[in-house]
Amino acid sequence: MKPVSKQKHQIMRKINIILVVVVLCIIAVVSCKKDDNPPLPAYLGSWRETNFVSSACTDPLDNEVHACPEIECEAIAFSTTNITITKPGVDPPAIYPYTASGTTLTVNVGGSTGTITATVIVSGTTLTFSFQNSVADGGCLHVTTYSKIG
Repeated sequence: MKPVSKQKHQIMRKINIILVVVVLCIIAVVSCKKDDNPPLPAYLGSWRETNFVSSACTDPLDNEVHACPEIECEAIAFSTTNITITKPGVDPPAIYPYTASGTTLTVNVGGSTGTITATVIVSGTTLTFSFQNSVADGGCLHVTTYSKIG
């Protein structure tokens, strides 16, 4: 076997280094694919009201508790951008755009109120939606409980 010249040895070494770098780049590009979409929030979907409580109102006469089926119950549906509230006998349903940060929703309810900041918590098939009015709007803490539909 004929010995490899020093120059050929250096060329082969450079080729090997280039091949290793190319292989590493290919591995890095293939393994850096975007992660799958993040999981959707648990509150997305349709829910039926089971209980409503208004408390801590500046006017105690505004405090109230209603449990379904004592009253006609509303349904609420969350898409990724809107909340649709359907009340029996009220047509069309009310649609409110919202933005979310974790379990905190900023809901554009329009009118003089403008926006509300609500908390939405899901535990199994139960959703709790709560928000507090400003003192100018009565200061009530509203907590509505819903059951998953479907």
